Amino acid sequence: MKTRKLFLIFSFAIIFVAVVGAFIAKSNMDDRNATLPVTQELSLQDGASLINSRCARCHSVELLKQTKQTGAEWEKSLAQMENMGVNLSADEKIVLIKYLTGMDMP
Repeated sequence: MKTRKLFLIFSFAIIFVAVVGAFIAKSNMDDRNATLPVTQELSLQDGASLINSRCARCHSVELLKQTKQTGAEWEKSLAQMENMGVNLSADEKIVLIKYLTGMDMP
């Protein structure tokens, strides 16, 4: 009986560690995705045109430029916009994140 109890405790501990590890890995993956290189199809110069064509429909361009967020925070914001129906490719997200974090702003 004692061995079975120890086995169950050990099993739950392993499951707990696996679940927590998965959440940490997902969080780290989100941060890495924000810094992936952009393919040749899109360049950082396209950040302004993406803002104007995709974001300015609902948001002031000046407000977006003044909003200071990290890449991970912008990635979460873009995910919220996708939940509202905005369609962005992975490359477009990278360009927007880099542009919005100030890497391509004059």
